[in-house]
Amino acid sequence: MTKGSVGRVIVVYFLTFIFTLCMVVALDMVLEALGSIAFSSTGIFSRQMFQELLSTVGGVLFGPITAIALTLVYYDQRVRKEAFDIEHMMAMMSAPENLASGTSA
Repeated sequence: MTKGSVGRVIVVYFLTFIFTLCMVVALDMVLEALGSIAFSSTGIFSRQMFQELLSTVGGVLFGPITAIALTLVYYDQRVRKEAFDIEHMMAMMSAPENLASGTSA
């Protein structure tokens, strides 16, 4: 199904991966700044737990973006491959009607 459009699928995958990575890093930076204020007097163990929690939350929030984008690419490819055949078939079926209505008008 991806014959002739493998590049598009790869580009969508990498763009969504880069977007997700940027959003997770931005979320980590903002919450790390807030966390440094909250955990300024506590030990390193608390800071590491907080960092892992932030990474997990970022992955949960922004991780599905790639799956959603690849699903949309799949349906787009399917429509491009199958809808053209249906459109062509419908045009052939309605062609005699258009010719008949065109001569009488």
